[in-house]
Amino acid sequence: MEDTLKPVAYALIDNGRFDMSPAERFGQVEFILDRDFSPYPSPANDRVEERLVDFLRRFRPDVDYLIPVGSPTTILRLGMMMRHAGIARCKVLHFEPRRLAYTPVEVQL
Repeated sequence: MEDTLKPVAYALIDNGRFDMSPAERFGQVEFILDRDFSPYPSPANDRVEERLVDFLRRFRPDVDYLIPVGSPTTILRLGMMMRHAGIARCKVLHFEPRRLAYTPVEVQL
């Protein structure tokens, strides 16, 4: 039987600029998006919204972690969508550059 409570560390965007391997100690790293939400009207924003909605269906706030990488607009949009979906808190992996490690932090939305 598959362990359904195994945590996933969801990185908001795969922009290739960050080494996510230190986050693997918290669970398998999966990327939510391959592009940021545009602050300007764009048909690509519809695809970003769809992927965020799909992520919210899978995300388990008591089990999974969020790695908030990407533009502030995209991070804020996800936070707004999470709150609208009834998610009041989530576990965030905060990167500490001096230690080259992630620290889990609970965030109230």
